[in-house]
Parts: sequence; structure tokens; C-alpha cells
Amino acid sequence: MKARILLIFLLGLGLLAGNSCSKEESPSTLLKISLTDAPAEYDEVNVDIQQLTVLTERGWKTLSTRANIYNLTILSGTDVLLASGRVPEGHISKIRIVFGHRNSLVINETVHPLELALPSEDGLIIDLDDHALAAGTRMNLILDFDAGESVIPPVLSGTNYVLKPKIRVIAVGHREGNIKGTIDPLQARPYIKAESRTGSYSTYAGPSGFFTLRALPSGMYKVNFYPKPPYAPRTLDSVIVKEGQTTDIGKMHFYYRGRETQ
Repeated sequence: MKARILLIFLLGLGLLAGNSCSKEESPSTLLKISLTDAPAEYDEVNVDIQQLTVLTERGWKTLSTRANIYNLTILSGTDVLLASGRVPEGHISKIRIVFGHRNSLVINETVHPLELALPSEDGLIIDLDDHALAAGTRMNLILDFDAGESVIPPVLSGTNYVLKPKIRVIAVGHREGNIKGTIDPLQARPYIKAESRTGSYSTYAGPSGFFTLRALPSGMYKVNFYPKPPYAPRTLDSVIVKEGQTTDIGKMHFYYRGRETQ
């Protein structure tokens, strides 16, 4: 009788162990999310990022987040790992970013607090295009934080400088294209905006005069350049972007208003 009870007990332990293993071995994907930014006209744009979560088919999953204050203006042309974690295979449909309250702006060595403006107290929720997560693989996403478009100055906000985050999610490996070029002279430092049927994408030229508009859907673009005064704006029509290729538009020359711009 004792031997029979012992056998049943051992069988029960085996079933529990089997269930535990099956849970641990459920298909999952390593997800990494990085942060980047195009140059902005400010000396510093500091954003306080505290936590990232993603919405999977099994609910919200909290990632291991490198909570910190990130200066967006030094992230031009580079990416910094923001969060990572294993998530269930399937699809992710949303990213939620929880911000802290230590956001600031630096202009001519003067620090200005940035008031955070979000549609929800739960953080900024970004809708995704149902990115598929394949078991046993890795997925890398980049948050392209448009600092120039995200800061609302007092003349428009009516109060102080306001941070209203504008972020585009780039899936690394997807076959979009790019537009690149350089600026002359460097003092023109234009705001650059590419527009097509799929949307608009913007950046600033960096200190070296180089700029890149990254991860653009293929198609035809009109690229507008809005330089600092007294330089005149310029427009390039019919700039073609192809999948997996970078369109180099060369050097863009800027002249004072009233002079020929070609």
C-alpha cells in the first residue's frame, strides 16, 4: 500500500515538472528596442524614459528598460539600446513608453523645463503595424524620436516649452530606403522634410552638414529645405526612393534670399 502511494506521488511530481517545463519552453522571441534621433536646432533635448511595455497576443509585457535621461541631440546617426526582453511569439500591436518628469531643454546654455503633454496618464502608446514575432529569432525595433517636431515653444503653447513626443517606429531589416546628402554652407542648417503619399518624414542637418532620412517607404518624394535666415529655402521634386537602397542627392547649396539658388 505504501509503495502504491509512493508511486502515485512520484507520478504526480512528474506531471508537475512536465507542465513546468512546457511553460518554460513556450515559443518566445528576443525583442530589443533602441532609441535614435535626427539633429535638432536645440543644444540639448533631454527626455526622461522610465519604462517600456509591449502589447502581445497574450497581453502587456514589461521589458527590461534602461531607465535614464537621454539627450536626443547626441543620438544623430547612432542608436542606443533602450529596452529588451523575451516576449511570446505572435504579433505585437502597441508599444507603451512611460516618461518621468525630469525632461528639459537647453538653449544657449540656459536650461528650460519641458512640460510633458501626453494623451494618457499611462504613458505614450504607439500603434504598430502588427509586427510578427517568430519563435527562436530576434527582432530589433528603433524608436526614431523627432526632437524638432516634439518640442512646442512658448509662442505656440501659450505657456512654457512643452514636450509632445513624436516618435516613428522602424523595424530593422525591413526593406525601406533612405535619402542622404550634405549641406553647404553649414550655417544654413536647414530643417529638412520629405513628403509623399505615405506621409512626411523630417530631420535636420548635423554639425558636419550631413543628413539622412531613414527607413522611408519606397516611392516618389518632394524634399523641402527650410534653412536659417538669411538663406532662401529650396525644394527638390521627384526624388525616388527604392527598397533597400539609399538615394544620394549630393550637396545642397544655399544662398541669401534674392540671389539665384541653382
